[in-house]
Amino acid sequence: MASPTRIPSARRWALGELAANSAWAGTLVYSGVLFTETYGTSSAATGVALAIVAVAYLAGNQWAGRTSPELARQWMLRGSLAASIAVALTWAYTRSLSVTLVLFALTAVVTSVRMVSGTVYGFTAKRPESFVPADASRRALEANIARRIAEDSARGDWNADLAAYKLIEETQQTRISGRVDHGFVYERVSGNVAASRFRLRLVVTGDTLTELVHFVQIPLIQKHDPRTLAHDNVTNYF
Repeated sequence: MASPTRIPSARRWALGELAANSAWAGTLVYSGVLFTETYGTSSAATGVALAIVAVAYLAGNQWAGRTSPELARQWMLRGSLAASIAVALTWAYTRSLSVTLVLFALTAVVTSVRMVSGTVYGFTAKRPESFVPADASRRALEANIARRIAEDSARGDWNADLAAYKLIEETQQTRISGRVDHGFVYERVSGNVAASRFRLRLVVTGDTLTELVHFVQIPLIQKHDPRTLAHDNVTNYF
């Protein structure tokens, strides 16, 4: 397997993350000194200023946590640039305490959004064939009950924006233990690119959501011989 650092896009991403996190860590370490040495603020006033920054960080954290993952990731990319600019201005412009505090708070907001937006986007939990729920009566749920479990868990635990999707496929499989697993595939209603389709798969094993995976469905492009095109069209149609 090739090293990720050999992939240009991965290398740029890693360097960008290193720079952004290093800048934020440096800002946290030396912010107190900046306020006391540059502006002559007291220890109490510096504590208040840092508390304001902490509130800004929590506000960004809460906003990102309640926002759909797709939108939050868009802001994560924009936030990298915004954080870099804010950090640079925080240390370069030291003529006004209020301006510095605002820039510092802005840096905290975009940093918290980046961190929350970069969290896990999905998961897969493997279960053995012999696994059954503790409550044996829930080993073979009806599809509508399994779907409700899947969607409630996806929304509540993984912040999945199911309002942007429509259900297009349901499957179920009975295991040797008598356990019934349910699979549900959703497709985005809008925002797809060309003929590609953004989809979401949820899997319920027994009575527990064990898979939430985002993927892209890309249509197969076939090349036809003009001499057999009519035949191919008839065959594909029927």
